[in-house]
Amino acid sequence: MEITDAFIGAQIFGFLTLVFSVISVQMKKRANILLLFTIAAGFAGVVYWLLEAHSGFALNMIGAVACLLAAILARKDKLLPRWALAIFAFSTIGVWALVYETPIDVTVLMAQMFYFLALAVKEPNLVRAMMMLNMIGWMFYNISVGAFVNVANNTFFLISDSIAMIRYRKVNKGKKRAKAKNHKR
Repeated sequence: MEITDAFIGAQIFGFLTLVFSVISVQMKKRANILLLFTIAAGFAGVVYWLLEAHSGFALNMIGAVACLLAAILARKDKLLPRWALAIFAFSTIGVWALVYETPIDVTVLMAQMFYFLALAVKEPNLVRAMMMLNMIGWMFYNISVGAFVNVANNTFFLISDSIAMIRYRKVNKGKKRAKAKNHKR
């Protein structure tokens, strides 16, 4: 891999992706998770553009638009309508077929399907679980295209996401116990 200005720029934008991605899963509210993840996806799009990773760029940007719409609706405690998710999923498959370059591009397609599943649920820990599967798919792709800081992002995201799932599971269990005690009285 040749170190060019584009490669260095990609790693810098990869670092910004990492920062916003890791912070996103530590947010308590779904809307905040999605908004910060949209920002991270925008920076990741720049990474793929600079590395001329066409599949990654195209599918990432479709996902960023879907995430932004989901974040806006989440502020009103709503989900993206199923028909909108279907449009994003079919658009992703169609664009992927057009920009497909190598077999590793399949990992991006699978990752994006988990991404759309994450946008289809309200429960924050289920969103986090689907995003973990999404990140695993992107990790393989990032290794193959030289998005090395994005590989670090994927790793830190998985760690941060795991911590958040454990942390908020304890919080939610405590709330459920308190609710059950109050209900019995």
